[in-house]
Amino acid sequence: MEYGFHLRRNGYRESSIDRSVRILRRLAKNCNLEDTEAVKAYLSTLDWSLGTKEIASNVLDGFYKLQGIPFSKPRYRRVDKLPFLPKEGEIDLLIGGCSKRVGSFLQFLKETGARAG
Repeated sequence: MEYGFHLRRNGYRESSIDRSVRILRRLAKNCNLEDTEAVKAYLSTLDWSLGTKEIASNVLDGFYKLQGIPFSKPRYRRVDKLPFLPKEGEIDLLIGGCSKRVGSFLQFLKETGARAG
């Protein structure tokens, strides 16, 4: 909780504070936060994406700096993924499953490439 107040005093957004605190709670529940090597070992075994592990290592780095505990941050690099693009048949199935009004609107968007706005 002290780390959350520290982040709030330094102007972090509420969503960033919530995520940081959730990460610390999850790590604290499964390992001793005072043992930095145990935390790094546990972090490496989690099935989180590399981006989430990078965020967690940044949170841990800030937490340990606040506590005055030396910590060598593990290196995780996020991997950029291509966004999901549905096939035309999948879009047609979606349009077919909607009401006439929504379906005609979606068909218009599909054929013109316009935005909903």
